[in-house]
Amino acid sequence: MKFLYNIAKIYAEKLTSTAQLLFVFPNRRAGLFFKKELLSLTKKTIFAPDIIDINSFATTLSPLNKTNEIELLFLLYDSYVHIRSQHTDDIESIDTFIPFGSTLLKDFNEIDKYLIDAKILFSNISNIKNINDQSQFLTEKQIEALNSFWKKIKDKNEKNEVLSFNQQFISLWDDLYDIYIHFTENLIKKGIGYDGLIYRTAINNLEKIQNIKYNTICFIGFNSLTTSEYHIFKFFQHKGIADFYFDYPTCYTSSFPFSNSVAKYYERNLKEFPSQHEYLQPTEIRIPNITLHSTPSNTNQINIICSLLKNNEEYEKYAILLSDESLMTSLIQKLPSNVKKINITMGYPLSITPMATLINHILSLQTELTNNKEGEPLFYHKPILSLLSHSNIQKISFNATTLLIEQINQGNYIRISENQIHSIIKTLDITNEEKEFFINIFTIHTSTIDLLNYLQQIIHSLLSFNTSNAIPTDQEFLYQYQQVLNQLTATLKHFNYSEITPQLLKILINRLTASLKVQFKGEPVEGMQIMGMLESRLLDFDNIILLGFNDSKIPGNQSINSIIPYNLRKAHNLPTYEESDAIQAYNFYRTFYHTKNLHLIYDSRNEGTQNEISRYFYQIKYLLNAPIKQNNYTLPFLDEKENDCINSSSIVITKTNDIIQKLNTYKTNNNLSASRLKDYITCPLRFYFSTIASIKKPNEIKETGESSLLGLIYHKTMELYYIKYKLPQKIDKQSIKNLVKEAFIEETKTSGKQVETNGFNSLIFNLVVQFIDNTIKFDINRYKKEKFTNVQSEVEIIHTIKNINFKGYIDRIDKTNNTINIIDYKTTVTAKNDKGIPNIIDLFNSYKSIHHEIFQIILYCYIYRQKFGDKYILKPSLYKTYELNKPNATLQPISLKIPNILRDKNNLPNIDIPIQEINTDTKNCTTIEVTDYTLISTPFEWLLEKMLNNIYDPNTLFCSNENATETKACKFCSYKTICKKNNNKN
Repeated sequence: MKFLYNIAKIYAEKLTSTAQLLFVFPNRRAGLFFKKELLSLTKKTIFAPDIIDINSFATTLSPLNKTNEIELLFLLYDSYVHIRSQHTDDIESIDTFIPFGSTLLKDFNEIDKYLIDAKILFSNISNIKNINDQSQFLTEKQIEALNSFWKKIKDKNEKNEVLSFNQQFISLWDDLYDIYIHFTENLIKKGIGYDGLIYRTAINNLEKIQNIKYNTICFIGFNSLTTSEYHIFKFFQHKGIADFYFDYPTCYTSSFPFSNSVAKYYERNLKEFPSQHEYLQPTEIRIPNITLHSTPSNTNQINIICSLLKNNEEYEKYAILLSDESLMTSLIQKLPSNVKKINITMGYPLSITPMATLINHILSLQTELTNNKEGEPLFYHKPILSLLSHSNIQKISFNATTLLIEQINQGNYIRISENQIHSIIKTLDITNEEKEFFINIFTIHTSTIDLLNYLQQIIHSLLSFNTSNAIPTDQEFLYQYQQVLNQLTATLKHFNYSEITPQLLKILINRLTASLKVQFKGEPVEGMQIMGMLESRLLDFDNIILLGFNDSKIPGNQSINSIIPYNLRKAHNLPTYEESDAIQAYNFYRTFYHTKNLHLIYDSRNEGTQNEISRYFYQIKYLLNAPIKQNNYTLPFLDEKENDCINSSSIVITKTNDIIQKLNTYKTNNNLSASRLKDYITCPLRFYFSTIASIKKPNEIKETGESSLLGLIYHKTMELYYIKYKLPQKIDKQSIKNLVKEAFIEETKTSGKQVETNGFNSLIFNLVVQFIDNTIKFDINRYKKEKFTNVQSEVEIIHTIKNINFKGYIDRIDKTNNTINIIDYKTTVTAKNDKGIPNIIDLFNSYKSIHHEIFQIILYCYIYRQKFGDKYILKPSLYKTYELNKPNATLQPISLKIPNILRDKNNLPNIDIPIQEINTDTKNCTTIEVTDYTLISTPFEWLLEKMLNNIYDPNTLFCSNENATETKACKFCSYKTICKKNNNKN
């Protein structure tokens, strides 16, 4: 029997017009479902009893009102500055403080919720005696844990390399109590607070309560109690008006295989808070019908849900539990047509909404301005194109965004002034309202308050434009962002932070929204339920579909983000990861126990522990001996065609109208790159995944260096070197190290990830230092012989080939007499079997990296020549950094074998055979040293055109490169887990 129904049945008979009942739940959603059960059991018309969640109940007992996180963080920063400035001049700026402040705010929240004596907790960390003096307030275990912690700090202080860190930590720790007191006293004066402070003041206020209007206050469905909640329970229990009901099946005792986590709080709660009325608790372990679904994709889990719900008339009896909030919008958009009504009850991170991307594009537009020689500010093309490509902007006028992108690309506007882009907008064939919208977007704002008003105006326009075809979730995201901007505007005006620049504003908005979630709330009367795991507490459904049943999600990483060390948390009874694990286990098994049919869907890609199936699966299977039906799925793709790919053991993709339309975007507003073409050469199927299907490669934070990091840092360091020195000149090792450090910093800014020079990356650091030293010495010797000039790094080239837009970055260009050297840096060692002179055919039909590198540098020669003409000789060259330290090293040109059949320009139009069938025997080829691109331009451009024709040919399918089997091309392919060829071999 359902838990809420069981309790509702007890109280349904007691509901009268004079009954003064209050029902308190852990969350609002459970209260709504309880109200529904009461309604179904009540046969007479009466006033509904009061139903409230515990946080709201605490607020009614406190003199404080809850305020928003933005105001709290600014007030906390004020307290931080006030206290810290008394001891140090080294005060962090507001943007640096925000992430630390968020953590500190969480810690203060827990300190108050658990009624911790902050003075004892934040006692002088460097003086053990101060702690021992407080021993009368601590248990033996607490004292033991504290002394253990101080000993570890003392041991660490003996190591010079961490002394500075610990000194800073101790200095900060010494100030935390004063910061806490200053902050909370300030909040109390203002009559506002955060949840924890509201609870603490509520506890202090309990004895002052004169009249309690309720005869009975019923607390339902709680599990882990904070100290504040415990005191609230005890207070009303002593008043004789409290009643308690816990959802603890009696099987969750010592006989349950893992009761230590599932029923951690079972005995204490039932003993200290008994129920006034007897109600039946289930006594046996119930096991639902369990089906495990695996699929090698995150988003394809949604397709499995849709197949379960399609044509299912009882969809309202289902609840979908999401362990990953980011899948919510995709799920809503893909639900089958028979699912008419849904209710969403979960928090969706604002930072991953389309609006977050849009706001970032707008802020980048305003913060990446540069000035021309006359001092006029200019927009940079990248944020312009990103903004115009955003779906919510394109909804205003797809025609306008397409035309604007086309004109910016055609005019090659790397930088464009406000007047220039306004002039273009005025010439567009769009409505006056649309013109006004786009002119407003591309108006420069340098004042922070003006910029906030500007963002508000754009959001208001989007809400006005999108009323007819708006997606409800997008509208909600817009409203939520509008609310955040309102709060930030009011806060900045109130605190008068004049140092907040537009660049700093962008950082603040991103950091402030990083932890915010959009709350979707619905009524439980009808419809299918979509919710997170926490929102499902106390709710019972016959059919549950749990999405994301991976260990990284359920139970997930339960580490505590806190500046309070673990031992201190343990000593003061603050929650640790053990409590989080117990709460997660209870929530899962409570859901497991009450359902009839349970569908568990997980991502089965074998890519490390993050995609391991949840540990709960093994507990269910081996400890509960539950029968589990298993379904394994691969990704659904388009139909296969009879052609050359028919014998392929891999996936085959037909070029549908949608695919052709996506390809055609590279003739309008998108750019192909050498990397995209190298994907096609390696494996057409890889090209489909990356370029057409836009299946992104995993983007994870890595503490150790990636294989590409060496090349990135080397490239950036060489760029910095020639920006600083113009011509090659000898510098000492320390100067080289300084440049490499600067390159690491630049890479951190570019990638958005913290790229440190310690750990494994220190090896990369030392390698780059050696490579740079070798390169500089090589360049000095080369300069003596060739007197090269005009060194340019990371040269951007954009051009059209056969109506297809191409864009790339040449590692380096320099000039020797009448020759332009097009240079590609190569930091990876050539494999033994990759050495020798390649055939030009190999550049278009090989998975080997050396062939890709030669293809890329020659492609850049072709584009450079098309763009700038044939005034200079173009010489493609590779800088093999691992060979530059060899004696008498010189800049060696590339050599290629050219089939004789391809050398005659007049004969090429008559050749109508596949590239693979061209005779590449040595006797039928001529070896050419490419000292001038024109020596091989004829065959290269013919082969390039043939490949591009194949890419756009509707009858040429996307299938895997069978020649790449059992090579690095497959082994390290980002899409190997969804490629049937790879799966079949496994």
